[in-house]
Amino acid sequence: MKAQAFFAIACLSFVVLYTAAAQDSGVRVGIGVSIDPPRLFLSSGPSYYSNVVTPVNVSVPISATHFRVEPDFGLYSYTYESTMSGTSDENDASIIHVGLGAFYLIPSESPTRIYLGPRFGLNFVSTKSSTTYLSTPSSTEISETDITVGIAVGGEHMLSTQFSVGGEAQLNYISFGQPDVTETSGGVPAGLNSSSSPDVTRHLFATNVLFFFRWYF
Repeated sequence: MKAQAFFAIACLSFVVLYTAAAQDSGVRVGIGVSIDPPRLFLSSGPSYYSNVVTPVNVSVPISATHFRVEPDFGLYSYTYESTMSGTSDENDASIIHVGLGAFYLIPSESPTRIYLGPRFGLNFVSTKSSTTYLSTPSSTEISETDITVGIAVGGEHMLSTQFSVGGEAQLNYISFGQPDVTETSGGVPAGLNSSSSPDVTRHLFATNVLFFFRWYF
């Protein structure tokens, strides 16, 4: 239910801000890439505390004189395999991110613009841990939907009329969804309790810094 409500609010925000921007004669549409440098070099899968966002996202900035809306999308996939003394382990993890930013552009006559506003995001997270011991497999699968709401302040410098570089600082609040857990032993579900949704509450505040590259058409 939280995910549906978030999606409805994000879509409404996009429509309202896009309509406001469309009334401005200076509307420009582009494509961008955001990079989160520390997370590019992580050697493990998604963690509730260190890797709750995708390290590289693709965005579509729609900018007017004073407003910008910026939908973004990202994928993250991780696989780790090991074999030792007759035991093989495999860990798979993935994140699908869908988000939206809505910003006010501070007026400036220089090629550098400052913007600020909220960012919203949905992260669809799934992990699977598999172990085979003496030819007997077992696995645990976990899936959940996490919601991110944050405030962002960024700067963008136009190197040309079409290409810009920039950075963005964020303060994010993350509400982790209820995990859906499925356990399997010996190739079949492990009894009546093989699938469960434990009632847990997890929240996180985190700062983050991104680098942006945008190309405007």
